[in-house]
Amino acid sequence: LFVLNLIQSLLDIIEDVFYRHLFHPQRYFGFGEQNEFVRSIKANEGGADVIISPQSLDTNLSQLLAEVKSGSMQLPEFQRDWTWDDNRIRGIIASLSQGYPMGAIMRLQYGNPDIQFKYRTITGVKGVSVKPEHLILDGQQRLTSIYQATSSKEPVSTKTEKGKAIKRYYYLSMEKCLDDD
Repeated sequence: LFVLNLIQSLLDIIEDVFYRHLFHPQRYFGFGEQNEFVRSIKANEGGADVIISPQSLDTNLSQLLAEVKSGSMQLPEFQRDWTWDDNRIRGIIASLSQGYPMGAIMRLQYGNPDIQFKYRTITGVKGVSVKPEHLILDGQQRLTSIYQATSSKEPVSTKTEKGKAIKRYYYLSMEKCLDDD
């Protein structure tokens, strides 16, 4: 009975997170103020408490890019290299300019002395050699693309959909971005 109750509680959390993702994505993926979603479940068997606390934070995109630039958010060495092509970069920029969220990122707090991953900066970040506060586990392609296109002073070294290497700067037309149509 204890295990069934615990499983049902976990399923309730998953359903709640799924519902919020589908119908209230700004709570999980937006650019709004930092809000914390914490839900704890306590199951008691023989006096032993089990606490599960999933957390999700909405973090402003400019804050994420500042963390990338400063090196407080980096990649674990085992992460694959950045691979997005020009079309994907233009796609994420277009989505952001229309107010769509960039999607969730998953990061690991760095610093456990028993688990020391090697780390590296995101492609395009120059002159940073600090110990990170977080390691990006998911979202590297999007963050790297957005960082390089909006925050780097260098052209983005990417490729066309046919695989041809190109260097490109990305621009937004402020008139079109501010146009309500």
